[in-house]
Amino acid sequence: MKTKILLIFSLLLNIIALSVFALYQYTPVFDLIVVDQALPRLCAEAKNEGVALDPCQYLSPKVEAQPTTSKKLYYIRDVKASDNQTKFELDAIQWLESAKGQCSNSAEVITGIPQCNPNGFLIQNPDPTTTKHILADSFEIQLNTLKFTAENQTVTLEEFLKIKAEMSESFATIPFEIELIDQKITTIHQRYTP
Repeated sequence: MKTKILLIFSLLLNIIALSVFALYQYTPVFDLIVVDQALPRLCAEAKNEGVALDPCQYLSPKVEAQPTTSKKLYYIRDVKASDNQTKFELDAIQWLESAKGQCSNSAEVITGIPQCNPNGFLIQNPDPTTTKHILADSFEIQLNTLKFTAENQTVTLEEFLKIKAEMSESFATIPFEIELIDQKITTIHQRYTP
């Protein structure tokens, strides 16, 4: 009798074990768990083997970093060339216009509005803090100092540095529209001051 009970008990355990195994093999929930745990390993192997069609590319979408771009007015305080790089020390400024109501061109003082110069604009430098930036691999420099007109002329870096040296102190008060992409200078355009 004990033998029959043990035999039946053993048979029931085998049936239960086979049922659990079958359930584990064919149930999507278990498949998701197995795939989810094995996927990072498979993705790493695919990358190491240089698989042309990477099945893992769809799992984590690649977000390409967008370059940060800014375009502001600056004074160029200093330029230094070293280690095949040219570093510009820039001082951000603000351009105010009487036509936009940012400064006053009238003879009477208006509270809260700064006085424009006679040409209807005012340059302010509220924060004299400077930042240093290098030139990008591809850049453009345009000056109107050569003709003394509103029309800019493209110059090389060498011509720019020569003009800066010739103008000495007065160069520090010329406003430039400078575009930075990923903190590197891509364009330097002199702003015409009437």
